[in-house]
Amino acid sequence: VVDHYGIDADWERRLRGHVDLIMVIDDLANRQHDCDLLLDQNYVRGMQTRYTNKLPRESTCLLGPEYALLCPEYPEQRRVRQESNGEIRRIFVFFGGTDPDNLTGRALSALAAPALQHIAVDVVVGANNPNRAALEAQASAMPQIRLHEPRPHLADLMAEADLAVGAGGTTTWERCCLGLPSLVVSIAENQQPACEALARDGLIDWVGHHNQVTATNLTEALMALIDDSAHVGGLARASRALVDGYGTQRVIEALMAHREAA
Repeated sequence: VVDHYGIDADWERRLRGHVDLIMVIDDLANRQHDCDLLLDQNYVRGMQTRYTNKLPRESTCLLGPEYALLCPEYPEQRRVRQESNGEIRRIFVFFGGTDPDNLTGRALSALAAPALQHIAVDVVVGANNPNRAALEAQASAMPQIRLHEPRPHLADLMAEADLAVGAGGTTTWERCCLGLPSLVVSIAENQQPACEALARDGLIDWVGHHNQVTATNLTEALMALIDDSAHVGGLARASRALVDGYGTQRVIEALMAHREAA
């Protein structure tokens, strides 16, 4: 299984004599691959054709969020989570393991607005976040905030929330699986196409790229969602319909089918 932006068909061809099958995980579609299966779990326009002429003709493509690699806790929580009615009483905040731009701090500043202080907030601080001490000081002045240490998964905290504020990337599919409406900031260039497509199709609210988003932007976006429960409910239903949480099993079945045929 090859999962590396710096590796392409040249490296994969050299591996051919040493393995039975090669599977590639990619989301850039910007280079040639020599593989038997390719997984791209993203959601972008032109998904079905973005790898045309970049793979061997006999390769199998597993494309889109139906193949999202989620751990089993997400479909488990999906089965018991109540459907959103659009009311926002609890917010979940997570911007990844490092968050070098301190978007978590910007989100806390946004949530300090007087009109938002009645909302309970769960914040997960990543294991490598360099701003932990500052975030602890910031949260200490906000009694509605609970800071959490890194966790094996986020499914239980997500399941308690009515809205998420966070980054694009894999966490997007975790939130969708639970039907958790999301206010998203893209934190990497490769997240922007998916965020744009998801927002365009009414699956998330995208605030913008990390270098353009301020605490004021986030406050305004949060206020707009609180005042529009119908929109929040629509985000929940649309996102839940996109990801059922069984993508890992589908990928395993595809791998096993190729192994049996090899």
